[in-house]
Amino acid sequence: MTRNTENNSSTHSNPKSSWVWHCTDISIDAGQISILAVLETMVAVGVYWWLVLQFEWPWMAFITMVAAPLLLLRSIESTALGIRLLRAYWTPGYKKNISQQEKIFIFILIITTALLACYWFVMYGLMNYTSWPLFWCITTLIIGAFLVVFVITIVIAGPGALMGRIADSIIFKMLFNFLLFPLLIMGLLIRALTIRIYATLRHPIAGLAQLPQNWRETLLVIDFLHLPELLPQASTIDPAFGVKGAWAMQQKFNWPNRIIGSVQILALYIPALIYRWSLKASAWLWLPLSVGLTPPLHQKSAQDSRRLMAIHHAWHWQYLIIASIGILWLLSATSWLETWSPLLPAEYATIRANLPAPPPFGLRYVLACSACLLIMLLIVKSRNLKASHGPILESPNEFNALSAQDQAEFLSLAKGIDRIRLLVIAALILWGEMMALGFFHARYPDIVERFISPTLLFYL
Repeated sequence: MTRNTENNSSTHSNPKSSWVWHCTDISIDAGQISILAVLETMVAVGVYWWLVLQFEWPWMAFITMVAAPLLLLRSIESTALGIRLLRAYWTPGYKKNISQQEKIFIFILIITTALLACYWFVMYGLMNYTSWPLFWCITTLIIGAFLVVFVITIVIAGPGALMGRIADSIIFKMLFNFLLFPLLIMGLLIRALTIRIYATLRHPIAGLAQLPQNWRETLLVIDFLHLPELLPQASTIDPAFGVKGAWAMQQKFNWPNRIIGSVQILALYIPALIYRWSLKASAWLWLPLSVGLTPPLHQKSAQDSRRLMAIHHAWHWQYLIIASIGILWLLSATSWLETWSPLLPAEYATIRANLPAPPPFGLRYVLACSACLLIMLLIVKSRNLKASHGPILESPNEFNALSAQDQAEFLSLAKGIDRIRLLVIAALILWGEMMALGFFHARYPDIVERFISPTLLFYL
């Protein structure tokens, strides 16, 4: 429900100022910092910690820690795929025909829902009810099952699949206005969320490359005055998929229908606003990583790529120290390190005393080892590039003097190093996610195990 920004650099590349008081479409395209967005981030972080410390309720912290990086992996490819899927799903005018596969799936869904409802009713519902209470219990169960089937049908086949056949009924129109329209909006939101997650997972590498830009935009560029869309660029399919288009559409209706139609606007704006604030609230955790990342090489000029490789080499000793400490920290969980500890520098004992205990062997341990080994590989590749192209890394003029073929050869080697950099980032993000999950499982085991299998948590 946030704005897509793949082409920010293509328009308004020379803004008059690097900041604005509040965001506009022009300022977002130019990447200008919004003062209001910065204030929102500061307030969101403060409210986040107040809620966690005041109520000790972990779900806000849990969701923002674990879900934020996944939902920020938006890229050109995932946005285009999401638009294609939404266009195939949505048919204006409620005139869509149900395919044979959709009919079969919906029929199976109805039968399954009915059987589960009957099972629950027989096992639990009949125990304490007789006479009229029993009648109302049955009625409530039937209506609830119908509403569940209605929402899931909207999610699967779209609103036209169900409503196009009964829209001429006066009874249906009354029922739709007061009850089914909110459920239609719920179905659309669920479908949009499913499309977004699927499209993002189809293009993880491209999304990973865009993560720093998306994160910066969410924290510093976009504020609550920017009206969201159902999906990035969804208003190109139907203007009603954006708050602005939905508001314009409401002006054509009478007041009762405007009030009912406001459900759509609230359903688009309020969840998007809460989602943005939750991402801003998690800035304390992920912002240092995001700020430390640079755009991928395919978005850089040749000189910028050379400069990035030179920086990687200049920092290779620092990378080596970090990776070495990380490996020794992980090995401290084993008895093997105790044998060799007398051979280590005295400073290591001081550093180790200030580090937390390493995680037990599992997914977190493997991810941390992978990150350290990838950092080592990054160091080796950077030194090899320095050995073969040392003068080029040290001097921009030397790079400019190369032929186009030699520059292409250098950039080809640099892209391999950049892929390793992205893998390091991915390993660190996943490790952070697993550490956050392990932290919440240690503090709130009953709540976490309600949603995640204890068998899976065992391998963390």
